[in-house]
Amino acid sequence: MFSVIERLDPEGRRALFMCVASAYSSGTSSLDCEDLLVALLNSDSSAGACAELGVDRPALLRALGGAAVSGNGVNTPDTEPGAAAGSSITPSRPSFESVVSGGHFVNLNLPLSRRAAEVLAAVGESLASMRAESVTPLRAVLAILEANSEVNETATRFGLGASSVRQHLGRSGAV
Repeated sequence: MFSVIERLDPEGRRALFMCVASAYSSGTSSLDCEDLLVALLNSDSSAGACAELGVDRPALLRALGGAAVSGNGVNTPDTEPGAAAGSSITPSRPSFESVVSGGHFVNLNLPLSRRAAEVLAAVGESLASMRAESVTPLRAVLAILEANSEVNETATRFGLGASSVRQHLGRSGAV
C-alpha cells in the first residue's frame, strides 16, 4: 500500500489519511476496496469530476458503503474506537496517534481485506507504469475500477465506470 500512497499527490494522500482516520474512529477492523474508493471520491477533484460527468455521487457513495464528506477536516478520536470509557486499548491494534503524526502515516497496521490488498497491488502496478511523478485521486479511482470488476460494476450503475473516468481524464489531458 505504501507504494500507492507514495505515488499519490497531496490531495490523494489526504483522502487516504481520512479513510484511515475514519476507520479508526468507527472501530473498523479492516479496509476494503470500497473504503479506499469512497475516500478517493471524497477528494475535491474527484467530486468535481463526478459533477462534470453527471454522477449522483451521494447515491454512489451510499452504494459503496460510505458518505460524502464536506471539508478537509478529520475527526481524531479521543479514545480508542470501540473501547468503552475507562477500558484498556486492545494491544493488537495501535492507537490512532501511533498511526498518524502531523498528517503523515507513521505506521499502517490497519489490515486490508484480502481483496483490497490484491486490488492495491494491481493499482500499484498500474500507477508504476505511469510516467507522472504523482497521481491524482481520480487516476487512482480509475486504477481501482480497472482492477476490481465488482466495484466497477457498482460505480457504472451511477455513471462512474472505468470507461467514463478514462474518457474524462482523456478530455482533460490527464491520461
